[in-house]
Amino acid sequence: HNHARHSGGAIYTDDSSSTNILRTTFLNNTAETDGGAIGVLDSSVIILEGSNFLNNTANDFGGVVYAQNSSITMSDAVFEYSISGRSGGVLSAKNSSINISCPSFTNNNASRKGGALTVYTNSHLMILNSTLMHNAANDSGGALYLAETSKSTIDNSRFHYNIAKESGGAMFATIKSVINI
Repeated sequence: HNHARHSGGAIYTDDSSSTNILRTTFLNNTAETDGGAIGVLDSSVIILEGSNFLNNTANDFGGVVYAQNSSITMSDAVFEYSISGRSGGVLSAKNSSINISCPSFTNNNASRKGGALTVYTNSHLMILNSTLMHNAANDSGGALYLAETSKSTIDNSRFHYNIAKESGGAMFATIKSVINI
């Protein structure tokens, strides 16, 4: 259990840093603003492989990860029971590149948009061989919210039992965004 007054409850990276996280468990981390477990900013690169992220919380964006102007790779990871007070129960990314392969996103929640993932402002998202289920958003995009000219490619992935109280139970795209499935 770790806590940050601002961003990155457990880890905060910026200024072109590079971080590899392998086979690690992040449990009950909190951030009072963004990135309940991890904050990644300013041209940084982070690789999350074979790790478990359980019950992480951010008061604003990204219950697990908040990324801005950075690159994120997630593979063979488990994301469960994480919460965002605004958007992205697991991940909220702005101007970033996100590659996701073989993770599981289950029972995550956002108070506004993107129960599991929120991607906006010219970001690029690739989701391969993934499962997104039982995620919820109180506004739009039960599993995925894509906005502001962002692009997403989704291949061989499952979206089951996600809920949005307003629009897009599984996915919601807006403001010139593109989803390729």
